[in-house]
Amino acid sequence: MSNKFQNIRVNKLQPAKVAALLEANSDYFLLDVRPQNFKKGPQFITGSFHCPLIDIVDSLEKFPRDKEIIIVDWKMYQSPLAAKYLHSEGFKVKGVVRRGIERWMEEGFPVEVRQIEN
Repeated sequence: MSNKFQNIRVNKLQPAKVAALLEANSDYFLLDVRPQNFKKGPQFITGSFHCPLIDIVDSLEKFPRDKEIIIVDWKMYQSPLAAKYLHSEGFKVKGVVRRGIERWMEEGFPVEVRQIEN
């Protein structure tokens, strides 16, 4: 990882904080960066946009520049890198969901089940 990315700080947001932000304000864009062939679970945070980390570079036009972005994955392995990259490209990144969807579900927040294309 380049020094450019190492110096970018990423906020790690507790699931309760993310749920409160999303409930109070629709000006957030929730981005799920899990791989297309993810096998652990088809659960997604309701309203999230799925774009695998590997596709982010080619998908920048799909992300709003006028909203703050909150990024999630299964366990917070890929979301910090996505946050750093999007920040370096000029996007407003609010942070990542601490410990990802796994913790989101452990804490009882709602999810929707989606079919993930392989």
